[in-house]
Amino acid sequence: MNKLDLTKKGKREQTSIVDIAKKLHIAPSTVSRALSNHPKISEKTKKKVIECANRMNYKHNQIASSLRTGKTNTIGVIVPRLYSHFISSVISGIESVTNEAGYNIIICQSSENLKNEKNCIKTLLSSRVDGILISVSMETVNDDHLRDISLMNVPFLFFDRALKNSKACSVTSNDFLGAYTATEHLIKQGCRKIAHIGGHLNLNIYEQRLKGFKKALTDNHLKVNESLIFNSGEMTNNAGMEFAEKLWNGNNVPDGIFASNDNMATGVMTFFIGKGKKIPEDIAIVGYSNASFTQWITPALSSVEQHSRQIGIEAAKLIIKEIETDKEADTKDLQTENVVLNPELIIRASSNRINS
Repeated sequence: MNKLDLTKKGKREQTSIVDIAKKLHIAPSTVSRALSNHPKISEKTKKKVIECANRMNYKHNQIASSLRTGKTNTIGVIVPRLYSHFISSVISGIESVTNEAGYNIIICQSSENLKNEKNCIKTLLSSRVDGILISVSMETVNDDHLRDISLMNVPFLFFDRALKNSKACSVTSNDFLGAYTATEHLIKQGCRKIAHIGGHLNLNIYEQRLKGFKKALTDNHLKVNESLIFNSGEMTNNAGMEFAEKLWNGNNVPDGIFASNDNMATGVMTFFIGKGKKIPEDIAIVGYSNASFTQWITPALSSVEQHSRQIGIEAAKLIIKEIETDKEADTKDLQTENVVLNPELIIRASSNRINS
């Protein structure tokens, strides 16, 4: 019986560039350039090297390559939570661009925790990523911990959640416009006592949604009632139910509700339906993000579509552009780019009183 030819450690050794060079009687540098499609290497030589590399089962060593070139062709992505429909859609958009451009991504989750976010940054920098995309946590109020990224000369940008007054590039949605449109829709449906539930105001997205909500009220000659405004650090179904219960117990039930998140909107709806309220006849409700479940619940939830996949596409394009910008260029000449996408209100049964 024939035995496998193993090394002393019992493992088959990997083919190297030197092995290919010896086989073809050419210099290792020529093999390396041929495999990298260098323009100074003839097509005949490239073909010969590639065919030999395939026969010898050569595997490209990304680590060694990164040490030579200073690039890993890897982009880090830091997200607040992975289970979100919005985030998964953003990541899908990012990958559609990075795959085409020859980059891989490493995804880290902060779980809405600043300490975790700092650890994510350390991990990605240790992995020598070429750039970082970040949507900051609920606890993040300044960019002190992001300075390590700049010190390492690694480009980064914000997507969706951007820190106020930061000079970094960003790709976001027009949250003011989204909230304004949603609130104005409720007013046009006949709502006059409208409540709002949002997230922590240290995050620009929730601050802008609150401002859009208030501006729509004042533009339509309605009073802003602070007792109908609630902010939560948990963008969950339970947070929505907690808000609804607070309104119910205070005998302060509104006829319209705008929620900065679909989960909270669903919680609000569940609570009031349980109390015998009709949606939208008694209370019209609009959520935010247009999660996939919004069209399948009863009644179907009106929501603001942020075009999340497009946010991911634009963010990936911009970070790759920054990565591939000449490092020798004067950074003073590089301008901050802030891409802002316009959201769209998707009207469904939960708020459509006129046609219900």
